[in-house]
Order: sequence, then structure tokens, then C-alpha cells
Amino acid sequence: MNETAIEYPEVEAALSEADLKRFFAALAASLSARIAAAWSSRAGTIRALADGFVESATVDIARWSGMLSAGIISAQDYQWLVRGRSDVAEITALSTAGLTRSQVDRFRTMLVETIVATALAELLGQVNQD
Repeated sequence: MNETAIEYPEVEAALSEADLKRFFAALAASLSARIAAAWSSRAGTIRALADGFVESATVDIARWSGMLSAGIISAQDYQWLVRGRSDVAEITALSTAGLTRSQVDRFRTMLVETIVATALAELLGQVNQD
């Protein structure tokens, strides 16, 4: 951890390695289902982009998930952090993959919603009522 980071011992206590493995497995399954349903003709490409984002953001998502579980941040804070991280995502790769701007926006929305919904369900036991 870098010198300027704020450490929260509660975060490490909030989630075990098994909890994180369960969360990331559930996230992978949720992303697969949503991508298959919404992007059938491009599911392979979209899945690779989603997997790339999750892989590049794993450390951040794990840290924020621990903070969410420990009650340090709210679900809204968590969503804001994930959305902000997705702003930094490989937008160039999305465009290179042939997605239009509206498709990129739809992809990012689906990605953030899926990560947040999975975190709330797996880590806090909250099921989305939508």
C-alpha cells in the first residue's frame, strides 16, 4: 500500500479471501448472463472487454467491497467508485472493438449495475427488487 493511502483494519476483517472468491465468481456468472441476454451477437467480444475491466480493477473492487461490507462506505459511494473506475476503463478498446458511443454507454451502465448488484447481494445480502 502506498504511503498516502488510508488504512482501515475493518476492511481486512470484513471480507475473507473466501468471501472475495465467492463474490468474484458470482460477478463472473452475472456478467455472463447479462451479456448473453443483451449482446448475443457480440457476446464473446463484450465478455472479453468486461473480463478485462474486472481483471484490471480487481484490487480496487476488492478494497471497495471490503469497505462496503465494513460499513465504511454506502452502496451509493460504492457505485460512484465503480462508475468512476469505469470512466478510466478501456474506452479506446471499446471503440476499437467497433462499438458506437451509445453501445459503449450501455456497456458501462451494464457493467457498473452488475458489479454493484452483485456486491449488494453477495456481500450484504440485499437483493435488487427491480
